[in-house]
Amino acid sequence: MHRTANPLYWDIGTRISGLRHKRRLTQAQVSEQLDITVKHLSEVERGLTSLSLEKLVLLCSILDTDMEYLIRGNDITKHSVDIPDYIMTILKSNNARQKQLLQDYFQMFQRIKDN
Repeated sequence: MHRTANPLYWDIGTRISGLRHKRRLTQAQVSEQLDITVKHLSEVERGLTSLSLEKLVLLCSILDTDMEYLIRGNDITKHSVDIPDYIMTILKSNNARQKQLLQDYFQMFQRIKDN
């Protein structure tokens, strides 16, 4: 039986494959870190199947990327302005408190600017 690629899975798989190649990692290396078979990773990269949420989170760490890029293709590191690395580190982290503080700061800045 021949399976066809799901368009969303194909987009995600293409990004995974691109990042894997950019990082010079083999399917075997990534598969081992994800604890999946090479065949399964190959099917993911071709858009034939998907990874669990837990595996996607781990894959983001392996490929040094974020879910926003893998799922939607939006690279939050590319901006028309130069955002300092320490702010990007907070935005990409899992630290909810730091993200909230940063958001509060920007909201306060917006209020001051608007007055």
